[in-house]
Amino acid sequence: MLRNKKFKRRDNPQFPKNKTFSYRSARRAPEGGSDKNNNPVNNNSKSSLISKLLNFIIVISLFSSLIYLSQLNTDPVIKLEQEAVPRNEADYYRAVQEEIKSSILYKNKLTFNSDKFDESIRNLFPEIEKVIIEIPVFRHRPTVNLTLSQPSARLVTTNKTYILDREGRALFAEDQINSKFDTSNLVSINDASDHPVTLGKPVLTEQQINYIREVINQAKVNNTPAQSFNLEFGGSAVDVKFDDTSYIVRFSFYEDPKQSSGAYFAIREEIASGNAKDPRRYIDLRIPDRAYIK
Repeated sequence: MLRNKKFKRRDNPQFPKNKTFSYRSARRAPEGGSDKNNNPVNNNSKSSLISKLLNFIIVISLFSSLIYLSQLNTDPVIKLEQEAVPRNEADYYRAVQEEIKSSILYKNKLTFNSDKFDESIRNLFPEIEKVIIEIPVFRHRPTVNLTLSQPSARLVTTNKTYILDREGRALFAEDQINSKFDTSNLVSINDASDHPVTLGKPVLTEQQINYIREVINQAKVNNTPAQSFNLEFGGSAVDVKFDDTSYIVRFSFYEDPKQSSGAYFAIREEIASGNAKDPRRYIDLRIPDRAYIK
């Protein structure tokens, strides 16, 4: 019987034994120590630095854009609600522009004080009733909308003639207004009291203005236009001169204008029919339900 023999492999000198290759052992270390270029920690540090730099640039860009967008131009757009204005439009534009230039706070959208701007412009022009400022988001030129009070009457004093609004405020002297601005359709009220007139302040009350306007309306309804109104001293009564009469009619501001006007036109019919005497100087209607003829 044959026995299995164990053969021991002998190394053939002609075919040497393969050795295991190691990258780590074959890699040559650079002179002076370890390889920094391929160090992960160092690469992460560089990436972090670049990221911070980019973030800083973005923040600065956004901040610069915000500052740029928040700036306002000192050349505003002026819009007047009325077609016919009492002054030259250049006067309003010049005043608005000078007010914006007067403070650095007006040159930035975030610090623009609308209340102060409104007050300053209305102090310069008492006829301005409302100031609306439109500040754009992406543009730099603000828009200023001006609404003017509606003139209601001419107040004729011993020195000057003033234009009043519906609230009885003195808007401006008549000699200050634009020649193209027509005041011929305004009722004239004569005031010989010599009381001082301050522009922007009430000269008559709103109730007095409304009373006079109602008398005018009632006169038109009865085809008897009122010619002039003269304030009595003390401001409690007004003398009205109608176109077709030589006498005056005295009304009280404390009474109802419709009732007082109705009483006057009823007396006119009595006079025309001969049932009442013809007045030579006045008809006094200041006491309710009574008329004094002189």
